[in-house]
Amino acid sequence: MGRVLKLSYDLLNDPGSYSDTVPSRPWYVFNNSWYLRCPLIGGNDPHGDPQTNATDESNDFTNHLTFFNNAIEWCDATRHGSEVCETIELIKNFDWRKSEDVLFDLDICNRTDFKQGFAPPGRGEEHGIVARRPIFVEATNGDFRPASDSEAVGSGGNLQLATSSGDLAPIQPGQDGLLNRGALQSYGLTSVPDLDACLDNILTKFQLNTATS
Repeated sequence: MGRVLKLSYDLLNDPGSYSDTVPSRPWYVFNNSWYLRCPLIGGNDPHGDPQTNATDESNDFTNHLTFFNNAIEWCDATRHGSEVCETIELIKNFDWRKSEDVLFDLDICNRTDFKQGFAPPGRGEEHGIVARRPIFVEATNGDFRPASDSEAVGSGGNLQLATSSGDLAPIQPGQDGLLNRGALQSYGLTSVPDLDACLDNILTKFQLNTATS
């Protein structure tokens, strides 16, 4: 089943063993479109039944994560069967106490319990939307365009992304000046022009170095 975010954890018999693997700078998960049957975070439960959930790992944790503008549809049990599309926790066994500077917000999901996994209060989905209408045209068949009356359309937040230069990089809005939640904007896949330019420079330098080596 897996999970979307694979985060840090400590070995129970060696506290702090992987604590140095957490990011020291900001990182972002934003404007994705997902059709899921797995949790966003699915850490191990060290207090679970050892017969059914034997593990030597602690709960998941991380630092400096901003997770926003993502659009999530849960798979349809009537189409795929209840065993394939079992309703499980979206965020399970995440250690908020060990996680610093973490924010989940401005996402949309078609599950009525979407916001229940975000705790303590104020740490998640203040502006999240529990969708009352279809989010995508046909996610089951890979069509992740926003449905015509999707609540994801125009409701995204244009948060500024930190860069190594110290400048902030905005997301390119659609033609109407608004952002959709999810991967697709009116111009195509969501773009951050300042970061795209940095990537182009890196690729150009790499190609030049490869050609001369």
